[in-house]
Amino acid sequence: MRVAPTVRARTAAKASHTPRWRALALWVLVAVWVPLSLVPFFHFIPPLRGTLQEWRSRLEPFRSVNAYHLFASMTYVRNEAVIEGSSDGHTWSAYEFHYKPGAVTRAPGFVAPHQPRVDFQMWFLLLRGRAPRDRYFQNLLARMLTSPDAVRPLFVRDPFDGRPPKWLRVQVYRYRFTDDAVRRTTGAWWQRELLASLGPVSADDFAGAFPRD
Repeated sequence: MRVAPTVRARTAAKASHTPRWRALALWVLVAVWVPLSLVPFFHFIPPLRGTLQEWRSRLEPFRSVNAYHLFASMTYVRNEAVIEGSSDGHTWSAYEFHYKPGAVTRAPGFVAPHQPRVDFQMWFLLLRGRAPRDRYFQNLLARMLTSPDAVRPLFVRDPFDGRPPKWLRVQVYRYRFTDDAVRRTTGAWWQRELLASLGPVSADDFAGAFPRD
């Protein structure tokens, strides 16, 4: 597409009349603002945390430099809640979700573009460092104890074949990936360490399932 000579000449004349100080000021602003805009993305790196924290505090009131992504910082450990049920209070069977870690020999599932809502929400369940009190989780426990068919699709299988268990408890594990050698030898994708055991609870007291702080 060709530009008319008069339009081209007018554009060139306008550019030539742009004050030099304005262009210089713009470059100074870019040189300062671009590095500062990276601060929110690097404040969680341990060697830089102390150095950048002061700058981050100074920038926050302006609300002009932000980390525009879903997770500005990530957790360094993976703690998972494993729900177990029992009919006698002695023998416990785990409920396996479709996507979240459970049995150590089960490979991680492929979810994209699907978003397994409950599995995903349970990732946040233990991040606050206390017993889970989230309403959806309390409702899930209640349904498992009273109307197991209502939540049956959330699990790979029902270890009680549609009958409600008498007791539920939550085992809190810290999961880590195994290496190739261990996986070839044992078939385990995960290794896990038991951190805490919460419960047990029954249908009579699920509303106050865990100690409140």
